[in-house]
Amino acid sequence: MHPLISILATTSFLVASTSISANQVVEHSLEKKVADADAVFIGTVRQLDYVDPREPNSSHIALVHVDTPLKGEKIENVSVSYDNGIAEFAPLCCENGRIYVFFLKRTPSGVYESVNGPYGIYQVKGVLPTFEWQTER
Repeated sequence: MHPLISILATTSFLVASTSISANQVVEHSLEKKVADADAVFIGTVRQLDYVDPREPNSSHIALVHVDTPLKGEKIENVSVSYDNGIAEFAPLCCENGRIYVFFLKRTPSGVYESVNGPYGIYQVKGVLPTFEWQTER
């Protein structure tokens, strides 16, 4: 094969393979997620497609009750954007009544979003233990 053709073929292959992986989200370490987050908590999704007055044009906001705050200010309920229109960055959330661990950053409007796309919100499977201090709501 001619050297120029070989170089062009290799270059085009590398460019094509780079664009294929361009939208993949790399999962950050737990330490980075916590450091980047304004709020970390265990919470229960109370309402989907919640209309938050701070984001009136967004239909993919969940109203989440903060069950156990782990980092950030103590808030009873949080508005969480769970779909920004880019599939690769959408967290694997939200189902009504389900419990999740949230690593969130606050947007300029005050609505929260995942710090690491699909790796910033995790569904809790099984039953969580109930402690005395958690029974009052």
